[in-house]
Amino acid sequence: MNIMVKKINQGTIKIIATIRDYAKEKLFDKLPKSISYYELELKPLSDDSIKKIVEKEYSITNHLYLERIADIAQGNPRLALMAASIVKKQNRLDAIYDVTTLYDEYFSSIKKDIEIFEKNDLLLLSVAIISFFRIIDRENTQQIDMIEKAFDISIDAIWKNIEELHRLEVVDMYENNVVKVSDQILSTYLFYKTVFVDKKINIGIFLKHFFPSFKGKFVDALNPLLSSFDTNLILEVLREPVNNLWGESLSNKQHIYEVINTFWFLKQTDILIYFSEAIEQLDNVEIDAEPLDIWKQINTNQTDEILNKLSLFRHDSLENMKISIELIITYLTKVPSKIYEVIIVLTKNFGIKYDSYRYNYSKEKILIDTLWNFTEHGKNQLLTRLFIRVCSEFLKTEFEENKMKGHNFIISRYKPFETENLQELRNDIFEKLDILFSSGNFLGDLENLIQKYPSGISYSADVSNVEKWDVQNILNLIEKYFDSSIYRHCQIVQNLLKSFDGHKLVYDTSIKETFKHQAYELKKLLFLNDVDISLEQPRDKEEKTDWDKIRQIKHDRLADFVKDYTLSDWLQLFDSCKLFFAEQGRDAYNLKSSLNELFHIIAHKNETLYIDILEKYLELGDPFLLNLNMSDLIKIVGKEKAFEFIKKYSFQAQETWLFNLFIAIDESKITSKEAESLLELYKTSSYRSMPSHLDYLIKYCTVDENIFLEIMTILVNRAENEDNRFVDTFSIIFNPFTDIFKLLDQYIYSDIVLFKKAYLFCLNCENHFDYDMMAFNKLINFDINFVDNYIVYILNSHDKSISSHDIHNDFSLIWKRDDYQKIFLRIIEVIYSLKTKQLVWRKGELLKVFFINRENQGEIENRADSLIKKYIDLYFSDNKKIIFIFELISEFKRRKKNSSYILFHR
Repeated sequence: MNIMVKKINQGTIKIIATIRDYAKEKLFDKLPKSISYYELELKPLSDDSIKKIVEKEYSITNHLYLERIADIAQGNPRLALMAASIVKKQNRLDAIYDVTTLYDEYFSSIKKDIEIFEKNDLLLLSVAIISFFRIIDRENTQQIDMIEKAFDISIDAIWKNIEELHRLEVVDMYENNVVKVSDQILSTYLFYKTVFVDKKINIGIFLKHFFPSFKGKFVDALNPLLSSFDTNLILEVLREPVNNLWGESLSNKQHIYEVINTFWFLKQTDILIYFSEAIEQLDNVEIDAEPLDIWKQINTNQTDEILNKLSLFRHDSLENMKISIELIITYLTKVPSKIYEVIIVLTKNFGIKYDSYRYNYSKEKILIDTLWNFTEHGKNQLLTRLFIRVCSEFLKTEFEENKMKGHNFIISRYKPFETENLQELRNDIFEKLDILFSSGNFLGDLENLIQKYPSGISYSADVSNVEKWDVQNILNLIEKYFDSSIYRHCQIVQNLLKSFDGHKLVYDTSIKETFKHQAYELKKLLFLNDVDISLEQPRDKEEKTDWDKIRQIKHDRLADFVKDYTLSDWLQLFDSCKLFFAEQGRDAYNLKSSLNELFHIIAHKNETLYIDILEKYLELGDPFLLNLNMSDLIKIVGKEKAFEFIKKYSFQAQETWLFNLFIAIDESKITSKEAESLLELYKTSSYRSMPSHLDYLIKYCTVDENIFLEIMTILVNRAENEDNRFVDTFSIIFNPFTDIFKLLDQYIYSDIVLFKKAYLFCLNCENHFDYDMMAFNKLINFDINFVDNYIVYILNSHDKSISSHDIHNDFSLIWKRDDYQKIFLRIIEVIYSLKTKQLVWRKGELLKVFFINRENQGEIENRADSLIKKYIDLYFSDNKKIIFIFELISEFKRRKKNSSYILFHR
C-alpha cells in the first residue's frame, strides 16, 4: 500500500475494497495517512428495488409473487432472481413457500464445507448456538455460563469450532471475542438445516434452558423458518418438546402466557380450552350499555392479556378462529368494561387485511356472522352496539396496517380487492343493520355510523366499485330511518352527500332538497365572518379593504334578518343556535360574535323586547357564553337595576358579566358604593371570570384614589396563596401600550415591594414578559437592588439547567441608562457568585445574553467594551474573576473578542 501512495494520490490508481463493519476500523488505522478514502455502507436493497429487478428481468407483475419474492430475498438480489426463476418456470405461488432447495443451492459452497465435518458434532452445535443467539460475546459471562450449562461443554471447546467456521467465512469474528453469523439469511438456513432437517441438535435443550428468558430469540429464529421452509417438518420436530413445556408451565400463569405467545400454533386446542375454562370462572357483571360512548376515539394500545392471546387465532383455521371470537364475545359479556379493547381487537386483529381476498373474505364473514348471532336481533343491547361499531369499521373503503419488517416500522394503506365475495359481505352487513334499525332502537348509533362513513373513504386513491356498491345501501338507510325535520339528520346527510360529490359518486340528488333544513339560512348568516363578506365581490389586488364598511354590511344583514322577530322567534333562534353550538364546539367564535351583535341591534331598536329576550336567555343559563355590551343594559334600566338583573339569574359566567358592568359604567356615574363592590368581587371571583386588563380602574380613582393599589394587592396575594394563574389578571399593567403603565411610576413609588413581587410573578409565568425591559427599567429607578432580585429569581425559576437560550429579553434600554456600569457590574457579580450547585451550563455563556446588542447600535457596543475594560482593570489580579470574564469574552464575535484580548495583554 505504501508503494502505491504516490499513484493513488495522483489519481492514476483507485482501489475499491469491501470489508465487514467490525473490521473496518482496524483497516483504516493501517492505511497511510497520506491516502484519502471514502466510506460507503452497502445496505440490503429495498423491497421496491427487489420488485423492480424481478419485474424487469422476469416480467413478473403479480403483486403476490413480488411480495413473496421480496420476503425471501431480504434485500439480496441473487436470492430474488433465483426465486423468480422458480416462479417463472412453475407459475405457482406455493412453489416458493418452502425454499429449502433454493437455500441449498444458494449456500452450496458452505453446505459442502460443513458436510465435511458431519461427524463433528461440536462444529454443528456451534453453528446452532450462534444461529440462535445471533451474537456470542466471550466476555459476557452470563451468556457463556448458560451455554456451558445447557450443553455441558466448555466455551474453549466451542471456540475452536467457531474459529473453523470463521475460516470458512460462515461467521464473522471480532478480536477473537465476539462472533456472529455473517448474514441473517445464512443464520436462518443453518439453524433450520442443523436442528430441524438433520436433527443433530435437540431443540428441547434450547427450550429447557433458554425459555422464557430468551423468548425473543425463539421468535426471531422460528418466524423466518415457518415462512420460508417446510412448516410441517418444523411443527413435527417442535411438537413433543412444546407439549412438555406446556405441561410444566400450566401452574405458572406468566409462563403459560409466554408459551402461548411463542408457540400458539402448536397448542390451539389446549389454548382454547384453557381460556374457555378461565372465562367460565369469571363472575357476571351487569352494565347499562345505552350510555356507553362506543364511538369515541380509542387511544389505548394496551390490550387485555386474554384478548391478546385469543386474537392470535386470526391466523388459524376458520373453525378455531370462530371459537376464539365466541370466547372474546363471552368474555365481554362477563366483563363489559372491556368493550373498548374488544372493539380494537375485533376491528384491528380480525378486520379486513390486504390479502383477505385470497381467502374470499371468509374470515371477515365468520366474524360478522358470529357477532350477529350473539346480538339476538337487537335484544342484547351491549353486543348489538358492538356489532354496529364493528360494522362501521368494516365499511371503510381504505384500511391501514402497521407492521415491523426487519428493523423497519412499515405503515401501509390499501383498498380491499373488489370481488363478488366482498360485495356479498358488505351487502350482508347492510341487510343486518337494516334489521336492527327497523326496531326503532339504536338510531343514535345509525347517526354515528353514517356520519363516520365519509372518513373511511380515501382521498389519496380513486374511488372503486366498493364505494359505488355502498351508495344506495347507505341512502336506503337514510330514507328509512332519518327525519328531515331533525337538524342533526340533515347535517349528517349533507356532509355525506358533500363527500359523495367530492368523490364523483352518482346518486339521486333529490335527497339534497329533502334533507335541507330550514335552519340552514340562519346558520349561514350567523357564521358569516368579515373575511367571507370581503371575498363576495371581486376587487383589485391593490384595493385596500374597508373593514368598517364590511362590518356595517354584516350589521345591516343581521338587523334585516331579525327586523320582524317576536319573542317566540328569538326563542326559536336560540334553539337553532344550540344545535349550531353543539356542532361547532365551544370555539364557535363567529356564532358568538353574531349573537352579541344581534343583542346590540335589538337593544337600540326595541328596549322592552331586549329585556324580555335577555331574561329568557339568562333563564337558559347563558348557553353560548356571550360577551354582551353591558352599556346597552345600563342605558335601558340604569346601573343599579342592571346589577340586580344579572344577580337574579344563576349561570356560569355571572361573575364575568358583573365585571363587564363595572367596566361599562360611565365615569360620571361611579360612586364609592361601586368601588367597594368591585373590590369585593375581586376578592371572591375566579381568575377565569376577571378581565385581563385594568385600564378601566383609572376612572374609579376619582372616588377611591387607592383602588388600583388595593386591587393589585388582592391579585398578587391570591396569585401567591391560591393559584399562580391570577398573574394573567394583572400582567398587562407592565405592558407599555396600556394607560395604566403611563401612571405606573406613582404607584411604584407608593408600594415598591408590591410591584417588585408582581413583576417577579409575571416573570415566572410568561416567557417573553417585558421583552424590551421597560417595566424593569421603571422598577430599578426606584430600587437599584432589584437587579439582584431579578437575576436570582430567573436563575431559581428553572428546575433544570439554564443557559442564554432561556432568557429572551432585550437589554438595550438598560445599556442606554447613565448608570449602566453600576447595573451590569452587579449582574456580573451575582452570576459570578453563583454556588456550584446552581445548574448553569456555563456562567460566561449565560452572561452573554445581557451583552447581546439586539439593536446593533455602536453606542451600546462601545459601552459594553468600556464595561469589560473597567472589570478587567478592577480585578486584574484576581485570577478567578479574570478567567470568569474571559468565559464571557470567548462567546463574542471575533472582532470584539480580539479587542478584549489586546486589552488584557496591555
